[in-house]
Amino acid sequence: MSKITADKQNNVTFHFSKNKNPLIILNAIAETSILPKAVFEPLIQGAKSGKTYDMAKVIEFKNDSVPMVSGPYNIKTYSPDQIVLERNDDYWGNVRHNGQKPAPRFIIHSLYNGNNHFNSAMTKGNLDISSVFLPRIWEKSRDSIRAWSRNEPYHQPGSITTLFIEHQTVPFNDVAFRRALAHSINFEKIKSRAISNYSPAMQPGFILPFGTESKYFVKADAEAFGYSYDVEKAKAILSKAGYSWDETGKLLDKDGKLLRPITIECPQGWTDWEDAIKVVVESFHEIGVTAEEKFVDYSAWDKDLRQGTFDLAMKTQTAELSPASPWNRFDQIMSGGNCKPIGEEAFSNQGRYKNDDADKLMAVIPAMTNEKEFAEAYRKLNKIFMETIPVLPVMYRPTQYYQFSTKHWSNYPTEENPYAPPQNLVVAAGIKALWEIKPAK
Repeated sequence: MSKITADKQNNVTFHFSKNKNPLIILNAIAETSILPKAVFEPLIQGAKSGKTYDMAKVIEFKNDSVPMVSGPYNIKTYSPDQIVLERNDDYWGNVRHNGQKPAPRFIIHSLYNGNNHFNSAMTKGNLDISSVFLPRIWEKSRDSIRAWSRNEPYHQPGSITTLFIEHQTVPFNDVAFRRALAHSINFEKIKSRAISNYSPAMQPGFILPFGTESKYFVKADAEAFGYSYDVEKAKAILSKAGYSWDETGKLLDKDGKLLRPITIECPQGWTDWEDAIKVVVESFHEIGVTAEEKFVDYSAWDKDLRQGTFDLAMKTQTAELSPASPWNRFDQIMSGGNCKPIGEEAFSNQGRYKNDDADKLMAVIPAMTNEKEFAEAYRKLNKIFMETIPVLPVMYRPTQYYQFSTKHWSNYPTEENPYAPPQNLVVAAGIKALWEIKPAK
């Protein structure tokens, strides 16, 4: 960055000396919080040690004693069970709402242990809005609960939940084995049994076939290079690659030895993911692969991903759509520059995947400006994805689940009244709804 300028119309311009990666810059502008310099500059300077910073010292600062904030609410109290925010009646942004204040005086964020506890609270009227998975939303109208849409898939899809694959160990370093796994997954059963049909039908590849990304999705390529649920084809792929089966139907590796059981993990209490993994375990059994569910504490799951100590692990990488989509989704799971040895901490490419052709494409896409070049580059990148299978996509999900109760408040954003996006009312553009909701009569 060479300089930052501003004009009298409140436009801020960031100037860069090189056109290196505009997509990352757009992401950074959208995601970086603005912090008060008087509070945080001393913290950063105090954490400086030579040319590096000990960020652990910064994280120790709780910022819980009447924090300086720029938003419409500030913290009032917090405990292990809940966080309470109180409205800032002098919020500068009220001028954009004709001087009106947000409707709720308090926002209470209750903390529950898993989806089932969240959902129980919501059906009892103790939660007004939720972004966790709530099954069979069409049945919840009796409890005054609904989602963004009254029609299937009810939620607005915007991300791809996948099974991360640890690529450095046998048998996952064999693309034939990965492709056989992909063909064995019963996507329709996941859609109906695990996520209440909240997902459109899965398409091969790593580009969303709907919304703004649909212009980069090529159906002919998906049919030619992709995969669908086909147990016999999965077995044929394994047989051609040198695998076989014992008399009980268990898969044998290329040396004729019984393939070890594999584990599939996710955080405990994430019920939609748990149910999806149960379907995947059943699917793998159909081709002779013994798979086991591994539902663990969030911190254990996160550590396994960062260290690369897993077989398969469910995760939604880049759950939010952004100006950099779909490039950042590919980059986060395929970038060879972020490939770390097992045991060394990694925050992206946690499957330790490498492909030189993919790296070349991901390096040139961000600086492109021609739409035809974009389309062709994404087509090539998606083809590499389908051919090499870095991860196993299992479902489309919304960027956030969005369901609300009308027992206490009304006039939420909906498909019929889309004055704000389907987001929790304390997130990004969803905040607009705080000025529009009204107490229920």
